[in-house]
Amino acid sequence: TDAGQRYLIPLRAAFDAISIATQSVAPRTTGAEMVIAAPADFAVNWLLPTLGGFRATHPSLELKLADATGPDVVLRGRAAIAILPGLSSHPELAATHLVDDRRFPATAPATSAPPAGDAVLLTADDEQLWRQALPGGGFDTRPHMAFARRELAVRAAELGRGVVLASSVEDAASLMAGRLVPVDTAPDVLAASWYALCPPGRLSCPEERAVLDWLVQAGAAGVPVETKSPTAA
Repeated sequence: TDAGQRYLIPLRAAFDAISIATQSVAPRTTGAEMVIAAPADFAVNWLLPTLGGFRATHPSLELKLADATGPDVVLRGRAAIAILPGLSSHPELAATHLVDDRRFPATAPATSAPPAGDAVLLTADDEQLWRQALPGGGFDTRPHMAFARRELAVRAAELGRGVVLASSVEDAASLMAGRLVPVDTAPDVLAASWYALCPPGRLSCPEERAVLDWLVQAGAAGVPVETKSPTAA
């Protein structure tokens, strides 16, 4: 009923508040796994590789990755930490900045790709970011090829089919392996900032603190992208 739905809203908020308060003070059970939730693409492309070194140095802490599209996974006690874009603050959770997703034109190494100035721009619902990266009408005067999924545009760029707007977060593996190289002189643009959200009381817990500190250091280190294509976008 309508009355029941209206009653459910404050009731759900109260249960969420109780869950947060409990998580903030309850000690972690020895051997219990810590669930870290994040959107799937971010988890696979940035979080999983980043946590590889952490697991090697903290073998006693069992980590589990889960999918998340919002902070509810922490509010309902289903995850210890949620990592999400754009949530720099939350009324019930502490937010810790981890990493900025910078986008910049990139292509295959020069040995397998056409000159970047002549290459097709490979887009995937990122036209506004492209216009920031190529100001002064540079985007609109270049040929484009649109893709329904971003990973297809990235794969095409790796094969030398054009220039993609690479992500410092999602394409870290391709950049590190040299399958993509940034185009010389092309600026980067901020696509999103990623934050870790957890109950405030858990910030002083050794396990959560260790994970957050590791992720912050990894985000600050960024992706080394010194290798540049010799031709400008």
